[in-house]
Amino acid sequence: MEEIKQDCEINASKRLIAKFRERYPRLPARIIGDSLYPSIGLIEMCEEKI
Repeated sequence: MEEIKQDCEINASKRLIAKFRERYPRLPARIIGDSLYPSIGLIEMCEEKI
């Protein structure tokens, strides 16, 4: 049986943010995450897209 690799929460968050902004371009949003999320790349993406 082939093993399925689980995705990292940060990578999944990046995809979710991009899809969210495509679907709801004008909706104000706030991202709340636990201590796993504070990475420079994710913070910059949130500032840029949200």
